[in-house]
Amino acid sequence: RTVRTLEREDFVIENVIFESRPNFPVTANLYIPCNADFPAPAVIVPSGHSLEGKASDYNQAAAQLCARNGMVALAYDPIGQGERLQYPGGEDPQGQKVTWGTMQHNYIGNPQLLVGEFFGSWRAWDGMVAIDYLLTREEVDPTRIGVTGCSGGGTLTTLLTALERRLTMSAPSCYVTSWRRDIENELAADAEQMPPDAHALLVGQHDLLLMNAPEALILLTAAEDFFDQRGARESYARIEHVYELLGAADALAYYVGPGGHGYPPAMRDAMAAHFCRAAGLPVVASMTTTSAMTSTGSMGGTEINQCGGAMGGMGNACYVYPGAPPTPGLVGADVTFNRGIYMDGCVTMDDGKTVTVWGFTDTANGGMGGGYQFPSPPIRVTEGQIVHTVLS
Repeated sequence: RTVRTLEREDFVIENVIFESRPNFPVTANLYIPCNADFPAPAVIVPSGHSLEGKASDYNQAAAQLCARNGMVALAYDPIGQGERLQYPGGEDPQGQKVTWGTMQHNYIGNPQLLVGEFFGSWRAWDGMVAIDYLLTREEVDPTRIGVTGCSGGGTLTTLLTALERRLTMSAPSCYVTSWRRDIENELAADAEQMPPDAHALLVGQHDLLLMNAPEALILLTAAEDFFDQRGARESYARIEHVYELLGAADALAYYVGPGGHGYPPAMRDAMAAHFCRAAGLPVVASMTTTSAMTSTGSMGGTEINQCGGAMGGMGNACYVYPGAPPTPGLVGADVTFNRGIYMDGCVTMDDGKTVTVWGFTDTANGGMGGGYQFPSPPIRVTEGQIVHTVLS
């Protein structure tokens, strides 16, 4: 059911609730473009590990970008996040007995293994019923359905690509590598991230994505992600071989962007461009034209390399290096800049619209106490100097 409707310039947001199992509600935001040829392509957006779930900035941005390009988008809350926290009555900041996100996932998922259940199946079923819901909408073309998500959403994008034959477009972000590289990197994993018996059956991450070949697929990766490039390129090579054998090389692409784990604007643009191509739509919007987020609740083979370019936006991708052990190769600085970060600045554009911006402040000169400076204060150095920037 629809519980609220928000009208925006380019799209309408419906806050909806559907049930993926009896008495098991899923809260979601449906983005319907104002200017589209209906029935239109549709995209589901499973969330990564963010407390806000569907309302996290990168999920909203991906859904809005799809809508601005003429696609219906449905971003929904995962179990244990957003409006679907499962253990009320506690004393943590969310009033939960078990911490949101990975803790709730594992608290649910680990006991399931003892009775032959897999929490990833529950998570994937939410996505499959999300597609069921989309197909009840007259705005949606059932022959053009996509999925994209980052991190934990990339996990679900991969699982859904393996299980759901109605999908014609997939864009997993910052998840696909290989089981071997994950083990070498000693990466922790949620209960839903490792399908039971995958190793014994010699099933790799690439096999999950090949289940839906030769439908449109783009692997979205980051140069410095902990889901590393070695495994991502190994998986892509195996996928590429099969797509070439199927004569579908043009349906496949590999994107590598700068920075670490996250779903930044340039990566979202790559997703939208690939989906538009697969769906037969022109690209009419990119993240350079996307406005501020709106927080809402319900209750052939092509390689795109942007490592040399600038990455606008943070995309929940900040990584703070711990104090111990020390950063390898750390050397003394000739000059140090102290910077704070603000996330809620506002700038009025030439057309009169006000947009939210983030930037840096000069804490050494009291920048956090005064007004926000935009653009951020410059960092001026001399060639050859070693520079440290300290973020508060």
